[in-house]
Amino acid sequence: MNDAMQCDQCGFENPPGMHFCGKCAAALKRVCPTCQFANPTDFRFCGQCGMVLDSIPVDEPTPTPGKSTAQTTTHPVTKHHRQQAERRQLTVLFCDMVGSSALSERIDPEDLRDIMRGYRSACSDVVSHFDGHVAQYLGDGILVYFGYPHAHEDDARRATQAALDIVRRVSELRYPLLSGEEIPLSVRVGVHTGLVVVGEIGDGDKRTLALGETPNIAARLQELSTPNSVVVSSATHHLISDDFDFEDLGGHQLKGFSQPLNLYRVTGEHSTRQRLLANRCLHHEPLVGRDQETALLMERLEQACKGVGQVVLLGGEAGLGKTRMVQMVLDRLANQPCFIMECGSSPYYQNSFLYPIIDLLQRTLGLTDITDNVERQAHLQQSVETLGLDAAEVTPALAELLGIHI
Repeated sequence: MNDAMQCDQCGFENPPGMHFCGKCAAALKRVCPTCQFANPTDFRFCGQCGMVLDSIPVDEPTPTPGKSTAQTTTHPVTKHHRQQAERRQLTVLFCDMVGSSALSERIDPEDLRDIMRGYRSACSDVVSHFDGHVAQYLGDGILVYFGYPHAHEDDARRATQAALDIVRRVSELRYPLLSGEEIPLSVRVGVHTGLVVVGEIGDGDKRTLALGETPNIAARLQELSTPNSVVVSSATHHLISDDFDFEDLGGHQLKGFSQPLNLYRVTGEHSTRQRLLANRCLHHEPLVGRDQETALLMERLEQACKGVGQVVLLGGEAGLGKTRMVQMVLDRLANQPCFIMECGSSPYYQNSFLYPIIDLLQRTLGLTDITDNVERQAHLQQSVETLGLDAAEVTPALAELLGIHI
């Protein structure tokens, strides 16, 4: 069987594994290792079976015995230098910018470079914030791992929250051109959780990649999402169903996969209050052994109801009944004419001491599920006017705090 790769430009037959013609330097076709289909050089997915070509390791050319290798500085890598491959569960996020090809026809290449830099920087900042790992930049696509190299118990939630934040951050980007036109950007994001094998690929410029169907499924989900939306698989949905709101998209047959998958569009994050209620999982049995603390709380509550402001710091290790006691106070206030506000911290915002207040304002003003910057600005303006506040003074201050560009 002849595995030689024939150049379409000059007809020269190149040895297997070559990426450029040795006679005319033209780019050779990319052969899919799964089905052996010859794809054009700019294909990111195999046109025959749908395999992600960009995630396939590039084989280093093997030196011919007796030939000089003075032009290469790559040294052989022994097995002792290889990183041990790991089998683990990973949540993979695949993000792709919408309309980049059409955009490249409309603007100057230097403007396109600036746009791509801003787009990648925004995505990278969000991924770093949630301790994810950018595995590859694939043109205008970005492949991200959550669970490698650092694993967390909530990697699926981190990935989904990062996806929503990427949509918001990218939609806020605006690039003015010399013509006066502003270029808005939008993205599509897919998220899937599954088993992979993570290890180094190649003997020269080694890359650490996750191999398996999980990255390919994430890429397929991205293709099925609409601009500025996030689509997750049923595997990811099962892990985060209590943390986000979803639209059930039903079963879909993904190209290259035999079994259909149930897909979900993420429509928003649960508010802090909803998460607190979901995480309480309270029992209705009497609270035992907390009579003194309960009496103190009830006393402070009665004073507050009389108009004497109170502050209570309730501390203790996990499992001692703090949440149960707070719920007891809330139950006592259920039929009282009062306004209850709940704030909660988040491990994802440890460096933002104002996050509880920001989250409270987002919920109070109804901005939690709105991602478009223009819509957020209009909704904020309307809320300020409805409350009878001085819009000229209050709106800019709140907009800066809430990350709304005006």
